[in-house]
Amino acid sequence: MVAILEIWADDSEENQENVPPRGKHTKPRVVKDRTDPLTLIAPDQAKRKYKLWPEVLYKLCDELASFLERKTALPVIHQVLAALRFYTYGTYLEVTGDTLNLSKSSECICVHKVSRLLSSPNMLAKYLMWPHLRDLPSIKEAFFRRGLTARCSGIPNITGCVNGESILC
Repeated sequence: MVAILEIWADDSEENQENVPPRGKHTKPRVVKDRTDPLTLIAPDQAKRKYKLWPEVLYKLCDELASFLERKTALPVIHQVLAALRFYTYGTYLEVTGDTLNLSKSSECICVHKVSRLLSSPNMLAKYLMWPHLRDLPSIKEAFFRRGLTARCSGIPNITGCVNGESILC
């Protein structure tokens, strides 16, 4: 009887070595590189990719840091850059997430969080200024004249621009 128990004990030890532990990941965990992407590219490249200069991006990250650092392993700079990249290209999350080595779900969460923060009343009041109705005719005229002097045909009814894109009224 003792011999049978010894054989059974040896057999169960061999089988335990091949069985992955329950409740744990069977694949080894991959730690992604989370260095600051702005240090790896030139400032003009950052301006082209994210539509803001690195100094402005860092200022924005500092301002949003207290809200974005909660319950996430993703650095604030990555969250902000992921959202800005999505805003810049307006393309699928998979494409914009590839530039920062993010999954679609992480990219979606970043865009959602940053969008909510940027559209909060405090941020809008701080960074977005709408012209008064009494100023609209003079603003339209100034944009029209500027278009004529820049060797372009003047485009009527422009009331402003964001990142060089015209806003028609």
